[in-house]
Amino acid sequence: MKFICLKYRDGPQPSSLSAAWQQESLRYDEKLRELGHLFVSESVHCAGEAVDICSVQGQIVVTDDRRDSQRKQYLDGLMFLEARDLNHAIILISNHPGMKTGWFKIHPADDKGGKP
Repeated sequence: MKFICLKYRDGPQPSSLSAAWQQESLRYDEKLRELGHLFVSESVHCAGEAVDICSVQGQIVVTDDRRDSQRKQYLDGLMFLEARDLNHAIILISNHPGMKTGWFKIHPADDKGGKP
């Protein structure tokens, strides 16, 4: 079963994370890849550089993510996992070093690939 894991961070975005923490995260991601659980892991570059896009009364509206930068929480990255079930995905993510700097939201993926 596939899962989409959104990683969030509290507080202001640090200008840089410690090299030790980054290495610990990379090692854990590599371990998950080797075990066949991790397909993709990407960090979000910087809060404040994203845009929001929506349709308002048929018109496309693009805004900066100022609203996000004013929040005390922001999206920090995402991962695509393969796990037996939601409990297994929770176990895999609960050991991720990213738990030290924020939290994850785990969504079961739609295995139909967007097909109705």
